Amino acid sequence: MSIRFFLPVLPAILALILFSCKKEDRAEMIAEPAIAIREVGANNSKEAYAGTDLHIDAGVNAPGRIASIKVQITLATTNYGWDFQKTYIESYAGLKQAGFHEHVNIPQDARAGVYHLLIIVTDESGRKTEGKVNFEIKVDPTLPLINAASVKLINSGTLTLYGNIQAPGKIAKLDVEIQSSAWTKLYSYTDSNMVGQVSYILNKSIDISSAPSGHYHINIRLFDQDGKTMFYQFHLDK
Repeated sequence: MSIRFFLPVLPAILALILFSCKKEDRAEMIAEPAIAIREVGANNSKEAYAGTDLHIDAGVNAPGRIASIKVQITLATTNYGWDFQKTYIESYAGLKQAGFHEHVNIPQDARAGVYHLLIIVTDESGRKTEGKVNFEIKVDPTLPLINAASVKLINSGTLTLYGNIQAPGKIAKLDVEIQSSAWTKLYSYTDSNMVGQVSYILNKSIDISSAPSGHYHINIRLFDQDGKTMFYQFHLDK
């Protein structure tokens, strides 16, 4: 290549190099994603029971925007036991900040013991941050349970509760607390066709039209006649 041909091309090459450097500098200036695990298990008890679900709540901050959030669960003491792995994308991708709230179903035959929970946040540039915590899975076949428990808000005015209650020690009471920073109300159920039963199809509707808009915790406590209790927690926005 002659010098006369190369000279006109030189400025373009230099500009491309400078642009690439600036682009890399901008990427480096964006902070890495961060995660704060706020709750594992109901009320951050770091406990869960086989046959129920594990409540996970975390705050995620990703200036480079979230690409994915991966959850891994493994037994701490051995490779022989229940394990779980799932990557969450749909509800979180593209966000700079997110409240990561998920429920992981624990199978009935999950081995009791201490488990590792690992949450990996990846941003759009491929940078990763991990959050780790241990929790314990316990086994008690006599606990009162609400299988397939679900909570839905209809038309911002009616809260519906569904599930299949199984209580070997017989049902004593069901409490539902709807809680926010501005409005809290407790509903107790001792229906005659429910109390004393070992199974019951839960189908309740609660009028919350008077509750102000906001983020709510739905705390459900099931009591049996042997004094055992199971706690479930859901989140929703009104």
